[in-house]
Amino acid sequence: MYFWNIEGLKDHIKEGSLTEKSRMLYFLVMLLMMAAMNQFASSLPVYSKTSRDYALMAFGLAWLVAALYLAYRANNGNGGSDFLGRYMSISFVVGNRVIVWTIILYFAYLIGEMIVFGIPEDEPPELVIKPSVTASLKVMAWNSFIMWRIIVHLKDVSGVTSLFKNTNQKVAP
Repeated sequence: MYFWNIEGLKDHIKEGSLTEKSRMLYFLVMLLMMAAMNQFASSLPVYSKTSRDYALMAFGLAWLVAALYLAYRANNGNGGSDFLGRYMSISFVVGNRVIVWTIILYFAYLIGEMIVFGIPEDEPPELVIKPSVTASLKVMAWNSFIMWRIIVHLKDVSGVTSLFKNTNQKVAP
């Protein structure tokens, strides 16, 4: 199982040596990570949602469907092979990289803030995350970056050169 080495994983996929056991492990670990994130999110303070919040959620879901379709096309669409196995394993490695870089950037931000503003002497304020259009757009931009990297790696593994050209049609003689 690869945790960081995306090139090694892509070579494994191209050789066709990604086993069902490996696919299952990638899927299992991703599910456990998502469950842990959901548990963390459920411990955050609750706020009342507005119609704008629901509109942002709907837009986010539509974006997710479009991004998954592009990933499917990057795997050569209907002519591709093992979309879910490839998607899950590549997403796992890309996700690990993103988590590490997010933590590094977050701590760099905190250290920079402490250097500029000093270390607070009193207790920090309670963390309440309320969605806003700006925050939602930042999250979607970050998710777009992640999906872009997944799509790049899927294209590399499948040999697709264009996401929008129909490569599955037969050319008439």
